[in-house]
Amino acid sequence: MVAIPKNQPQPSLPCDAKYPAIMTQVRAKMFVPRFNRRFFIFYAVIINMNLIVAAALCEPPSDFLVYRFLTQFVKTNFHSDVLLESPKEMIDIYYHYLKSRGGFDYVSDILPAFTSERGIRLDTEPNFPQTIVVQAVRFENVHNILGQLKLLNKIN
Repeated sequence: MVAIPKNQPQPSLPCDAKYPAIMTQVRAKMFVPRFNRRFFIFYAVIINMNLIVAAALCEPPSDFLVYRFLTQFVKTNFHSDVLLESPKEMIDIYYHYLKSRGGFDYVSDILPAFTSERGIRLDTEPNFPQTIVVQAVRFENVHNILGQLKLLNKIN
């Protein structure tokens, strides 16, 4: 840093003209905010995506352990809600099936089929945009599913 003698005028920088209320000039090129120097408060809006899983993917031929790992990974790493989509008359059956096996631990809610909930879908057929189509959740394709989820999460 170059020392400027006190008897010489300080150089005028364009930043002072643009933001006079925010920044104060202290010596040549060093700026210090006028408000509290120790605490900065940042406001951010965090938008969480929903993962909507078709209910047929939690029953065989899918591996239940892999299904549970997938929901746990999405819930903890992406900080998103995992929703299960099932036919309206099967919601109670899927709830008891998942609850007895520990598959409902990371699922936030069960939705009736074809609801207008926004999010990334994991389904057996491409009925909606942003759908990852798989026939079963298995050890062989879980890394592919997670890679596609990461990619779609960055787009949203």
